[in-house]
Amino acid sequence: MDLALRILGVAGIIGATVGLTRFPGFETGNIRYLLIPVFLAGVGVACLRITYGGKSRDIKQICLSSLLSLFVALYVFEWFFAMDKVRLEQNEAFAIAATAKRLGIPNDRRSKFEVIDDLRAKGVDAVPFVPFTFHLQPRDTNGQRISKHWIDDKEILPLNGIGGLRTIVGCNERGNWWTYPGDRFGYNNPDELWDSQHIQIVLVGDSFTHGSCVENDQNVPAVLRTRYPKTINLGWGGTGPLVYLATIREYAALVKPDVVLFMFFEGNDLIGMNKFKENPVLLRYLDGNFKQDLLSHRAELDRRTSDLVTEKRKTEETKGDKETDSYFLDDIDSLFVLRNTRHLLNLRRTKIPTGTLSTKAFIPDYDLFERILAVAKKDVASWGGKLYLVHLPFRPLQGDTYLNDVRSHVQKVTARLSIPVIDIVSHMAAESGLSRSAEQQYFDNRFSHYSEEGYRLVAEAVLSRLERDRVLSGGL
Repeated sequence: MDLALRILGVAGIIGATVGLTRFPGFETGNIRYLLIPVFLAGVGVACLRITYGGKSRDIKQICLSSLLSLFVALYVFEWFFAMDKVRLEQNEAFAIAATAKRLGIPNDRRSKFEVIDDLRAKGVDAVPFVPFTFHLQPRDTNGQRISKHWIDDKEILPLNGIGGLRTIVGCNERGNWWTYPGDRFGYNNPDELWDSQHIQIVLVGDSFTHGSCVENDQNVPAVLRTRYPKTINLGWGGTGPLVYLATIREYAALVKPDVVLFMFFEGNDLIGMNKFKENPVLLRYLDGNFKQDLLSHRAELDRRTSDLVTEKRKTEETKGDKETDSYFLDDIDSLFVLRNTRHLLNLRRTKIPTGTLSTKAFIPDYDLFERILAVAKKDVASWGGKLYLVHLPFRPLQGDTYLNDVRSHVQKVTARLSIPVIDIVSHMAAESGLSRSAEQQYFDNRFSHYSEEGYRLVAEAVLSRLERDRVLSGGL
């Protein structure tokens, strides 16, 4: 009995020490997190005092049984809480399965490469979606992230993935895999649009513009085409404002549209911008005369990117499939540290919301953002076009400290530059409020991009503003 109490005492003190060392500080941490190490320290000291304080056997037995009962009760509660469907919904696989069931979609559990292999077996030239960061090397000693692609001793940085009229296999957030027939450059468009004489709208943006991960007739550009058929989608997942500017220079300028929609996603666009400014090629687009002339390197870049994807796949396959073991270890770790119980009691270290960074850990470079918008506006104006910023919201819709700071600064920046803004937050608020139920309406699940309903609202807000401003002709 003495040995058991001593073990509990030492374990309590060690646990308290570990907890205190992990506390992030009074400015950024949840002070209630300290209750856990304080409690453990108290248990540890009490156990050791009882052991070495000459207490009677009855008192020791009562203390030991009480502590064991407490720990058993806590872990039983943790187990049942972890198995609750609300907690399971926070696991991406369960969330996708639940979304598929709600939407009546068969839940396709194949991996991306299994989907690609099945398509190729049917004679379809399928390739994976390649995120922009795939083209960047790790940060070097100078703090720069240069491109993996060099042609004739010159650094060349692609702005999207593999082109050449292939089928692009994207993501699965709602039970079915999102695929689309890529145009000549790999973007999500009917290829014949590039041969049109007059393009009305071009969109630049990230995955929310690209169309992730809904049916191809339900994304924002597709809905816009029902009114303005000559609409080109230059969105690509995993990019940001610097890439949007480069995309305008390299691709939008080819067709000189009447309107360019700069699709700003408040969740991570500024974060991506801070990362991508480590690439010197992207920063050169702030010079109004710089251009990589990517079209002249398109075939070579497609070949090199395909080779890198194949090499990466082989490397991953040699590692073996350790995903199941990883999930198991994560679950055991969560159970051991009572993660769900602490979540319920708000006894956790403060965490940064998914997709965003707190202003304490990350300071957005609003000056750079303003420079990007200023150059983008000038580029679009050079051919007589008009630039709009479409402000896409993230969860929570009602905002938090970081999101509200972003919204305030974006309003100030666009006002100084006289760039019209289409604020989707206000449209969502007007239609159904910014409650939790509204979030469930506009997002398929907590891991997903917008739902079809969310994309529809964005497109209708854009159409309403463009028609009110009368900047386009030739609509249906």
